[in-house]
Amino acid sequence: MNKTKIALYSILGVSCVLSVVGIGMSFSSPKMNLASPNHSIDALKSFSIPVATESNTIGKPFNIENVSIAESFYDYQASDEEQRDSLIQFEDTYIQSKGIGYKANEEFDVISILDGEVISIEEDSLYGNRVTVKNTSSITSIYESIKDITVKEGDTVKKGDVLGRSSESNINKELGNHLYFELIINGISVNPEEYYEKEI
Repeated sequence: MNKTKIALYSILGVSCVLSVVGIGMSFSSPKMNLASPNHSIDALKSFSIPVATESNTIGKPFNIENVSIAESFYDYQASDEEQRDSLIQFEDTYIQSKGIGYKANEEFDVISILDGEVISIEEDSLYGNRVTVKNTSSITSIYESIKDITVKEGDTVKKGDVLGRSSESNINKELGNHLYFELIINGISVNPEEYYEKEI
């Protein structure tokens, strides 16, 4: 059997399947228009299943390229050196970093990692301004050391919405302009870097 015949049979087979699907759907779907030349395609569309979209994935809390990690997340399973690098020193006290400090040479927009509701806005003498967003029943995101806050408690935000601008804090003065970001899942602080682009 030559290639032309194979291709022709393949096309006819697909057409028959589409027609059968279209006829079958006409009995159950009052909206089906069999007079339309696209009724078979319409029938297939009715079978469509929602797929993961970008809004279902955890985004980064900034949208510029030249951001670096200046303060790492404290991981109990990391090496001694990595743990030392993720300690925040304030006066005579060392604090385990529950989030990540993101630094850039210039101020940058701080954006929501997911849809959610702003549940609190606080001013902290050490960490600076803090915006807390409840994203899902199990996910909460916290944005610290920010200024020019554009939201208020009770606001609904979408993924990518601007919450404020990066700033400074008293506890991390040496970082200068930065964002301190925490991600809490099921009540536990986790390393945000391990969750970006993952589906919720």
